[in-house]
Amino acid sequence: MAGEAAQAHSHRRWHPAPYEEMCRAFRWEVPERYNIAADVLDKHEPSRPAMYWEDWQGNERTLTFGDMQGLTNRTANALKAYGVGEGDRVAVLLPPVPEAAATFLATYKLGGILLSLSILYGDDAIVHRLRDCSAKVIVTDAANRDRIEHIRDGLPELEHVLVVDEEFGRKVEQASDRCETLDTPADQAAQIYYTSGTTGLAKGIVHAHRYLIAHNEFELVHDVRDDEVFHSTGEWAWIAGIVPGILGPWRFGAPIRRGGSARRSRSSRARAATTPSRRSTCSRSTRSRTSSRRRPHCGRWPRWERSPIATRASRSGAPARPGSRSTRR
Repeated sequence: MAGEAAQAHSHRRWHPAPYEEMCRAFRWEVPERYNIAADVLDKHEPSRPAMYWEDWQGNERTLTFGDMQGLTNRTANALKAYGVGEGDRVAVLLPPVPEAAATFLATYKLGGILLSLSILYGDDAIVHRLRDCSAKVIVTDAANRDRIEHIRDGLPELEHVLVVDEEFGRKVEQASDRCETLDTPADQAAQIYYTSGTTGLAKGIVHAHRYLIAHNEFELVHDVRDDEVFHSTGEWAWIAGIVPGILGPWRFGAPIRRGGSARRSRSSRARAATTPSRRSTCSRSTRSRTSSRRRPHCGRWPRWERSPIATRASRSGAPARPGSRSTRR
């Protein structure tokens, strides 16, 4: 009985078995209606841990799924107040903080289309992406606000620059923590990722909500369980950062770890010692690399946060995964 309850709670359909057996049994199942936010956030028990976040100076935040549900709903309601609705493009230029994840999911909840931007982009790259996708608003922080204001004259369709640690953050704090997720068709656009632009200007690739279903490597390869912590070093600006860094693990209820200093903090060591887990607290795909990359530098961005995996993906210009609806501009 306990085993059945654990399997039901894991949100998994597939479990490890002999290869030939799994091939025979596998079928793609794409529902007619599907929203990423409902699948990776809304369905989880509020008390379960969702994110262990730490900056390069060792400042920590621990958030449950309930915390993220509340923050996401408040962010969605604040975006509504600025006129964001279904089909609107919402750009996000933030480092990987909980507020960035909440803005991504809030955009999905509202039926908007997310454009995630790297803070390492140059101004020309940012202008091109914002103009090409006709972004209505951009969510950023005070450290990057002046960059947007400097280029704003070339962005006639950009209506609002929303700063999370200034007025927009206050709007989020005051907003209601209740917001219904839009019941979207699985084929409705959810995200625009851009190629690296190695053969000309970067091209936008539209991904429908159902693209996340195609990322079944978290179930079939990484074998993500909800009693372990998943750590991905990719920046939350491209598919190689957002999917393994947030969406993939959360789909199966696994908390994520983001950031960290060169040495594990005292509270992290204590948490690891008291948290039951069958395996290492980082994913098997990254555990051999994570500790060696945690070296901060004296800039706006810790150098170790730049994942070679994400860099390779951003340069490849690869098309969308199977199961997504893609168009090139």
